[in-house]
Amino acid sequence: MMIVDDEPLVRKGIATSIDWQEHGIEIAAEAGNGRDALQKLQTAPVDLVLADIRMPIMNGIELSEQIKKLYPDIAIVLLSGYEDFAYAKAALQIGIQNYLLKPASAEKLISAITDIRDRKREEQLSKTKEIGRLHMFNENLPYLKYKFMNSLLKKELSAAGIKEKLRTLQIDLTGSEYHILIMDIDDFAFFSQKLSPKENEAFAFAVFNIAEETLLSYFSGFVSYGELNRLIALVSTDKVHSLLAVCKEIQSNVKRYLKLSLSIGIGLPCASLLEIGRSYREADQALKEKVYRGKGQIFMHVRERQRENAGAEPFSTLTMEERSMAQALKRMSESELREMIRQYFQRFASENRRFDEVKHACVRLVIFFIQELEEAGHSKDLVFGPQFIPHVAIERFEVVADLEAWMGQMVAKIVRHLEDNRRNSFKRTIKEAIQYMEKHYEQSLSLTEVADHVNVTPAYFSKLFKEEMGITFVKWLSRLRVEKAKALLMETRLKTYEIAEKVGFYDYKYFSNTFRKYTGLSPRDYRNR
Repeated sequence: MMIVDDEPLVRKGIATSIDWQEHGIEIAAEAGNGRDALQKLQTAPVDLVLADIRMPIMNGIELSEQIKKLYPDIAIVLLSGYEDFAYAKAALQIGIQNYLLKPASAEKLISAITDIRDRKREEQLSKTKEIGRLHMFNENLPYLKYKFMNSLLKKELSAAGIKEKLRTLQIDLTGSEYHILIMDIDDFAFFSQKLSPKENEAFAFAVFNIAEETLLSYFSGFVSYGELNRLIALVSTDKVHSLLAVCKEIQSNVKRYLKLSLSIGIGLPCASLLEIGRSYREADQALKEKVYRGKGQIFMHVRERQRENAGAEPFSTLTMEERSMAQALKRMSESELREMIRQYFQRFASENRRFDEVKHACVRLVIFFIQELEEAGHSKDLVFGPQFIPHVAIERFEVVADLEAWMGQMVAKIVRHLEDNRRNSFKRTIKEAIQYMEKHYEQSLSLTEVADHVNVTPAYFSKLFKEEMGITFVKWLSRLRVEKAKALLMETRLKTYEIAEKVGFYDYKYFSNTFRKYTGLSPRDYRNR
């Protein structure tokens, strides 16, 4: 409470003669006139002003008028004498009902002010309850909209029930026709793996807000959650082309603010909310076009479109096409495999296969490739990692183009692994052959003998040796023997023909010619230089 009176003793008497704290009242400020009171109200807000009517500079009536205008929630109690009847009449005219005649007894003053106190408390309690109800309502509003949308789609509500729900949820749906929109966050399975559950919810909520704010700035309706990566909107509009434009704006806003791609399916209009389930099924069917047409687009249901290919036969256990791919894998022909996979998916599109069928075929093909890999003695864990599960990896994809690209990458990975293993195997074979040759170079060593030692055919060993070492087996062996002869010429006093025999040359003339070919000197000149 603020006490306003031009008499300091009166102010002091009111403040001290009554134990205000006992009544739940605090004297927050005092003022000597109306102008002073208004200044103090700027920094010391109060619930109640107790003011004398007759004051200099600004009287109680003028103060009350200003308080009513600037602080309408502040209660006012005016005090006046019998001779101030004109003032009292003015007070009543501006809505001041708490009017006491001087000298007011402590009992009357306490009664008037505690009445105001109780009224203020009731108002505050009611306001707090209302805020609590609103807070709870707003917190649960997304869930309530989700429940309402489900009830509409399942035809669980009558026309009267729908009207009541719309009123309760404060949803405006004015218009002559209704559309369902389904909005999918593209690649959500990949995107969500990098985030915590709370972060995923935050992104879904952000998309929800953008979609709802954009949509409802043009049309009446509401947006609800579907699955975690899906939003469902019900809008009322008369123009389909304008709805398409708004959907593009939603996509643009989501892309701009969240860097996410959104695909949207639109069902055909319904004249009644009781039939809105049909528009949902159409929107869902239209959205399946994303599988072949790609992400980030708007798909409008066309009633005449025949989505199912009645003539398509179910997938066989393993087609000749797939067997050919397995053979190409054995040949380790990456380019051939990629082309086969391109044709594989091209056939799916031409037959208009359902995406679940395409995924099933890809799972089976991947499993077949893994079996081929393991039969060749290779572990799939070395290629894909120990946590790889084909159907889990494939289920993440939303469009055929992405699945096709992944399949291409997968076969490339397998081919690279096989090639690496083959190269390593080649290196091991040649390394073992060289070790054998370095131990037995002084003997009459043949290509067939070395090939037998490393368990390959002579022809294959000859080709493999040339590929790995860059020279033929014969040249490499001759160079090895010349290097060994050079060492013996410098480190021993053995005769040159003796050295020739020690390094595997049993024809001295051939040894001399070969030595000169690799060093440019005869064995004798090399020793004497």
